[in-house]
Amino acid sequence: MWIFDPSKLREVRKAKGWSLKEAESAIGTNLQLISLWELGKKTPSTRSLVRMCNVYGVVPAYFFTHDVHSSKEQDVIGEQAA
Repeated sequence: MWIFDPSKLREVRKAKGWSLKEAESAIGTNLQLISLWELGKKTPSTRSLVRMCNVYGVVPAYFFTHDVHSSKEQDVIGEQAA
C-alpha cells in the first residue's frame, strides 16, 4: 500500500527555499493546513495534491512511499489466494 509521506512535502518546499507562508500563496491554501500535511496530521485532498505537483514540478508518486507493513500483509493474502 502506498501512503502519503509528509517529509517529502517539507523536503520539496525547503528545496525551493520557501517558507510556509510562501507555499501557502503558491499552492492557494492556508498555512495551517500545509503545516498539518507536513506534520503528517492530515493528508491532502486529490485536488490539493495536484496543485502541489504543479507548483513544485513533481509527479504525484513523489509524495508517496510504500508501507512495508501493508506490503507483508498483501503478500500473505496473495499467497493464500494462489
